[in-house]
Amino acid sequence: MDVRELAPALLAAGDLFQSANRILNDGRSTVSVQVLGQFRTGSFPVVFSVDQNPIEIIQGFLQQHPHIKDAKEILEILFFYCGIPGGIGASVVKLMKWLKGDKPKEGQFTFTNNGTVIINLGDRQKETKTETFSLVMDRSVRAALEGMVAPLKRDGIETLDFYEEGVIECVEKITETEVDYFTAEELEGETLLDNTREAILSIVRLSFKEEHKWGFTDGTTKI
Repeated sequence: MDVRELAPALLAAGDLFQSANRILNDGRSTVSVQVLGQFRTGSFPVVFSVDQNPIEIIQGFLQQHPHIKDAKEILEILFFYCGIPGGIGASVVKLMKWLKGDKPKEGQFTFTNNGTVIINLGDRQKETKTETFSLVMDRSVRAALEGMVAPLKRDGIETLDFYEEGVIECVEKITETEVDYFTAEELEGETLLDNTREAILSIVRLSFKEEHKWGFTDGTTKI
């Protein structure tokens, strides 16, 4: 994989962990993400080491905030919820795959008194944890996930697997056909600049799959 494809995906992974920590812990702790990887031809693992440091002194901090989500819990919410009856413990990735790119609107979801949310999309219904739903509804999380799975839009890259070390039975897989489920919505706003010009472009990335986009450059800007 071209480093220009891999590096942004790794940076997006860091953004994802930081956004999830900010939302789940309301800014009461920080996370640091390191990568331990053996990059080689073919399929290769990327090992993330996530360290979390409370902003305050740890002992007093934990006494005051017993419900803070630690690094392991954040990873589980993002990727590794599995094996829970009824699918209520679905991870962010699993829920976004179920949504298939849709973002629930007012009237399509209901909060319960049990810490869950019931989502209704046409004839489909799903109940999930409030914390998972909150992450899925946050644009910064969706944008980070979009960047993280972006290499799947490149020909020759077929799957992205998430698994907890030593827990092989709990694997979350995203395939190239599911990559569009992780597209963040466009921000609404006023057009500040509308410019048309002629240019000579070089192809940076191409794909003959209808759902994928081409990438170009004019030598200074990627389009």
